[in-house]
Amino acid sequence: MNSWTLEPFGNLADFKNGLNFRAGETGHELKVLGVGDFKERTKLEQVADISSIHTEKKIDKSYLLQDGDLVFVRSNGNPALVGRCMQIFTNNEDISFSGFTIRARLKTDKTTPELISLFMQGGLLKNILKRDGRGTNISNLNQDILSKLQIPIPSKAEQMELLSVFGCWDNAIEKTEALIAAKEKQFEWLCTNLLSGRKKSLGFTGKSIPTAFGSIFSLFKKVNTSCADYEVLSVTKDGIVSQSEYFNKEVASKDKSKYLIVDKDTLVMSGLNFWMGAIDFQTIRDTAIVSPAYKTFKVNEGPYSRDYLRFFIRSHYMTKILLDSSIQGASIVRRNLDMEWLSNSLIDLPNLEEQIDIANILSLAEKEIDGLKLLAEKYHSQKRGLMQKLLSGEWQVGSSQPLSEETYQEASA
Repeated sequence: MNSWTLEPFGNLADFKNGLNFRAGETGHELKVLGVGDFKERTKLEQVADISSIHTEKKIDKSYLLQDGDLVFVRSNGNPALVGRCMQIFTNNEDISFSGFTIRARLKTDKTTPELISLFMQGGLLKNILKRDGRGTNISNLNQDILSKLQIPIPSKAEQMELLSVFGCWDNAIEKTEALIAAKEKQFEWLCTNLLSGRKKSLGFTGKSIPTAFGSIFSLFKKVNTSCADYEVLSVTKDGIVSQSEYFNKEVASKDKSKYLIVDKDTLVMSGLNFWMGAIDFQTIRDTAIVSPAYKTFKVNEGPYSRDYLRFFIRSHYMTKILLDSSIQGASIVRRNLDMEWLSNSLIDLPNLEEQIDIANILSLAEKEIDGLKLLAEKYHSQKRGLMQKLLSGEWQVGSSQPLSEETYQEASA
């Protein structure tokens, strides 16, 4: 980095705060980029999912984004989002930006939006958004902070090298994530058709047998009367999770004597959000505990494949059964369980051999997706490691530093 110069961001770009729009039902339609559109994005390339509003009159053109603009999150209820950066590609559509964001537009050819975006991904802005050594995040970004931010300026040749190196990583990540999306769509198709009986597993012709939920599962309780110090789990619409990891804090009561013990393979259902599909088999711990407000079930003896049931329980068919088994409570988001209705709800079960075959098909598809997700995370980790090395100048692009597998492991360590 010895040959790199530093320039205040204010010397390289002009800044503009976004507008707080008052939307109407009629008038000029306009897409507006908001904080909610950032998510994990570093580029805006697909504009179709950006929300539109209607304004009484056309806004000033200075509030329309252009290709190559960089948009930063200025303020948000979650301080961790402040400072996120997105490079803009408008696809020739009119897009504005909300009052919670700041637009940067380069006014020099000393650097490029792509390179500045790389430095932001590498933590350049995030690192200065710390007030002190305690690591407290600054809750609001402003133009003054951005203007004073020192931007490294490598030589033109090094800029091209950096963009080429990270372009390869981005390409690998994008292709892997596109493959994950395709495989997840395929998995959804398999679940929809195999679990409903619309498609029979290859070689099977027998009819499914309508079987009551109460014939497959029995309600039971195993209370933690000894107050054993087991980990507390929660069940969400996305499945069973560690409560402390999911909420980043301990939300359970100190007195856990009334909590329910759930051994591995116990079926657990939320007492509050069950109707949204908050039900799952407990497979992440040998033994744990859950809130006494939950319902716990065991699988009865019979021609039932636990692996098949695991996929069915997480399907939208089970969510529909739970919704049908719910009764409107005191508020629109509060619903009570009609246990009798749930027990009598019918599930179309194929014979045991076909259940096992379907479970094997879905398990293989699920493992393939999990493997691709691990590969994508490996690429992300290696990219983050290379950013720390290359964007700090610790490693010189174009040098004799070999980018071997060992080098990647060192970078991502």
